[in-house]
Amino acid sequence: MNKPIIFLDLDGMVANLSKKILLLHNAKWGINLTYQDFTFDASGEGSLPTYNSEIPIVAFPDYLCEKHVFRDLEPIDGAIEAIEELKTMGDVKIASAPSRNADSASDKLVWVQERLGIPRKKIALLKEKWDLRGDVLLDDWPEVLRNFRKTNPQSFLGTISYPYNDLGSEILNLRADDYTNTR
Repeated sequence: MNKPIIFLDLDGMVANLSKKILLLHNAKWGINLTYQDFTFDASGEGSLPTYNSEIPIVAFPDYLCEKHVFRDLEPIDGAIEAIEELKTMGDVKIASAPSRNADSASDKLVWVQERLGIPRKKIALLKEKWDLRGDVLLDDWPEVLRNFRKTNPQSFLGTISYPYNDLGSEILNLRADDYTNTR
């Protein structure tokens, strides 16, 4: 019997990119913003608000161009343990979108291999994850989840609750609450 194919998104589901963005922003400006300070537009694009007249509103993607921003991300609390459990249940693969940063693809590959022990042949770096065929997708982006459901109608879909992905049960099978509880 074949094990189910389980695709995991990296940023926001396994690796704590938001925490890294906050650390970079706070260090640059000498402030202490938190997760609750993030704002999101209708497309889900995150930004950090203006703190005072000297500190501009900064869009989340502005920090994605930082050299090696993906190399030393912390895992989301419990993610490594959850992945080890998932490995006993199915064939775990990573499906992550590369960013505009030229280093993002290689940094993500290194991170996944070092932190998760998942070999290169089980890592897909692509924006259109719905082109993949699998039984499970755990992702945080509504567009990806909706389109994966269309191309994989019997699949199991799960996410972590974020302000930008308020999807209902007609799409999701599982929704983990409280993205801010990452210690």
